[in-house]
Amino acid sequence: MSGNDQKILVLLLGLTIIRGIIYISIFPPWLAPDEPAHFEAIRLLGQVDAWPDRLTYQASPMHPDMKASFDEFRVWQISRHVPPSGDNSQTFIQYYPPTSTASIVSTERYSILYHLLLAPVSKISTSFDIVTQVYLLRLVSLVIVVLTVGIGWSTVRRLFAGSLVYPAAVAAFLAFLPMHLHVNTSINTDAPATLLVFLFWWALLRIFFDGPSFWRTALVATIFVLAIIIKPTTIYIIPTLMAAVIIFLARRFHWKWPVSTVLLAGLIVTTFFGAIFLFQLTSTGRVLSLTPADLSRLNLDVFNVTQEHLYTYAIALHWSFLSFWGLFGWANLHIPFAWLWWLGAFVVLSGIGVAIFVWRHILNPSSSDLRFSAPQRDMLLALLFGAIFAMIQLYVPVLATQSLRWGPPARYIFPALLPLSLYLFLGYRQMIPARFRQFALPVWVSALIAYDSVTFLLVVLPSIYG
Repeated sequence: MSGNDQKILVLLLGLTIIRGIIYISIFPPWLAPDEPAHFEAIRLLGQVDAWPDRLTYQASPMHPDMKASFDEFRVWQISRHVPPSGDNSQTFIQYYPPTSTASIVSTERYSILYHLLLAPVSKISTSFDIVTQVYLLRLVSLVIVVLTVGIGWSTVRRLFAGSLVYPAAVAAFLAFLPMHLHVNTSINTDAPATLLVFLFWWALLRIFFDGPSFWRTALVATIFVLAIIIKPTTIYIIPTLMAAVIIFLARRFHWKWPVSTVLLAGLIVTTFFGAIFLFQLTSTGRVLSLTPADLSRLNLDVFNVTQEHLYTYAIALHWSFLSFWGLFGWANLHIPFAWLWWLGAFVVLSGIGVAIFVWRHILNPSSSDLRFSAPQRDMLLALLFGAIFAMIQLYVPVLATQSLRWGPPARYIFPALLPLSLYLFLGYRQMIPARFRQFALPVWVSALIAYDSVTFLLVVLPSIYG
């Protein structure tokens, strides 16, 4: 790593740490998605030495200071929920789930790998007050976020070995996207899920660039399994890995382009419809479920698109877009809706730029002035399919049920932030005239810092402390 690399990376990691500490400090305990539920599961494992199943929740009183901390930080008022009645001896399952959209983290429905890993931290902090315990666990999440930014930088730096522009753009997006810092520095499984998928991309790139070996393949397989276990929002990497294998084999064995094109198109179609059917047949709130398939749940009427369905899709799209750019707390502190028009226009223009970039520089390399190598084009194509499958994953619950019950909150695609942020920048840069592209990165970083600052000063602070 050159001196410039080190300086820029250290600067971005330092800014990530500073911003993370600010977000950790500004947001009161519990005012983050599902944070109370994840804290309680970790506490049961680390301090009570109990397995967080439903029977344990029914029998174990919650932390005696939890109710007081909710009251002290006005969590119910800020989140616009009615505080439940009861005393400090009640169970967590009585106090928290009935008045929120979240549920307890129980072994019947959740993987608790993340909670097992953080249980020792909870155990050694038993003597601390409950607020300090929350902040300690949040600091662990911040460490995970910093590692994520570092892995993102390393992956894109290897992908574009001759330029610092692209890794700096991706790392800056991760460091200054308000929702990324808000969600992933809180106590939940989104942070480790994001890190593991970033590691998956990093390990996959090594195979594309250095060739397959036993240890590289084993590394990809291990990270792949851990990512799938940690949280279902990572399952988009299943079809993504299939696409990567097709792309790799097509290059290795010189397949004709119609063969690989048909296989990849078929994979997209199969993933789309298969995910809908799988969600319907085994629906327990997770796309992948261990419950037996029930054919009576199959509903083909969802493919008869009506005006009501279109309205549902529009609301889902609005909700997910809002929650990606600025929907804080318990999904009730949001940026002004008027901002979405400007953000939407930027995303649409960037999407047009992505189409131009893919056609000109990946599918027609002979006409490209960037002169990407074959491994670069293959990896860029794999990342593109990853972004596509991540969007399918996000909206499958809505399409499968024609209901907004499953959200979808955009934090569910945080594990896909690497391909999404990279292609957002590539599309944006493509739309800038060639003679001005030297300013693409400074404008990108300045815009991110400005957006983050305005959001923090005009939305976050007034909503919590106004």
